[in-house]
Amino acid sequence: MPHRDLIPWTAMVAAFAYSGLADRAAQLFRALEMDGIEPNQISFTSILIACSHAGKLDLARQLLRLMIQDHEILPLREHFSLIVDGLGRIGQLRLAEEMIHAMPFVPDPVAYGALLGASKIHREDQAQARGVAQTLAKLDPASVTPYVTLSSIG
Repeated sequence: MPHRDLIPWTAMVAAFAYSGLADRAAQLFRALEMDGIEPNQISFTSILIACSHAGKLDLARQLLRLMIQDHEILPLREHFSLIVDGLGRIGQLRLAEEMIHAMPFVPDPVAYGALLGASKIHREDQAQARGVAQTLAKLDPASVTPYVTLSSIG
């Protein structure tokens, strides 16, 4: 890319991520780093979206470590929620719940909503789904999502 600026690189990574082209997003993210451009929280959000949607959770965990150790960027709640979402998409509901509990801050409804949605899709553990729905209802009492999801789980 002729223009050496973080914003266009991040925009392209995001475009590939939202287009379902995770491998291309990862290649571009690596190229960004190789070009000497320092990624930021938004850049990492873009690549973690790609990883989450494509089920590339090993890469997502590596990126989270890279973000903290190499770039000294503190992950946001959103970064952890994307990994929770990705784990849920591939049916790793226990790991997703463990990730929620391992977050270095209080999880928000987004993380619990991702886990509840995955519970509905995978229908593995109804007790877990009920617990997640109850937690989500406490975090966001105005939301009907936990109740609707619970009614469809059984």
